[in-house]
Amino acid sequence: MEQNLIWKPVVQIRQKPSVDSMVTDEIFYGMEVTVHKALYNGWLKICTYYGYEGYIRQDDIVCTEVGRERRELVRSGFADVYVSPDVKAGVMLTLVRGSIVTILIRESNGYTEVQLLDGRIGYIKTSQLAPYEEHLLIKNEKQLRRQLVDNAMAYLGTPYRYGGKTPVGIDCSGLTFMAYFLSGVIIYRDSKMEPEYPVHEIEKRNLLPGDLIYFPGHVALYLGEQRFIHATDKLGIEKVAVQSMNPEDEEYRKDLAEGVLQYGSIF
Repeated sequence: MEQNLIWKPVVQIRQKPSVDSMVTDEIFYGMEVTVHKALYNGWLKICTYYGYEGYIRQDDIVCTEVGRERRELVRSGFADVYVSPDVKAGVMLTLVRGSIVTILIRESNGYTEVQLLDGRIGYIKTSQLAPYEEHLLIKNEKQLRRQLVDNAMAYLGTPYRYGGKTPVGIDCSGLTFMAYFLSGVIIYRDSKMEPEYPVHEIEKRNLLPGDLIYFPGHVALYLGEQRFIHATDKLGIEKVAVQSMNPEDEEYRKDLAEGVLQYGSIF
């Protein structure tokens, strides 16, 4: 079956069909989009497979036949694709965490053979890949909550970038989206709950690590003990940071602690 797949390492999704328009999201290599409309000036109105709409350039995607080959996810912050299974070999391109690649053969010397969307064959360090799960059946809640926290903490210190979702720059809902996406769960990309997505409202007393805290125009992932991780643009911080709702904590955020709208969970 033919699919429209992103074939550049990172593509910015814009609010309007113009390079001067605001970036609202980023989508990565190997991810699928649905084209709603092709515009005369080379722009496409698209919807990502996780339900986010916007505009990208026509040359950002490739329409290709996708078979049943095994696909895996880039788990490290960045992963080089080499022309041969050797760290000294030439680099064909560099992919970011969340990119999806087609697996051909798993090499015995620590590299995995992959087929790129342009037909070329390359090699990625096996340690930088993980199984790609589109659907997740929650069998072990404790393990999944720990994984969600670990996924978010992997971005600690990443600079704040509105619309970003990469280790180069990320925003608040980009951080929570990636924490869940890397565990096979698709939540809404923006800082609010939507009924067709799995996050539902819970009481504060039921809040556990991995759950979400929603503020006006902002979202954070709860770590436990009144601490949370979030991507903040607050002057003087402007990065992914761990802060607290406890007034006695050095990292207390009074403005956020007093402005919680609701708490959310997939459990």
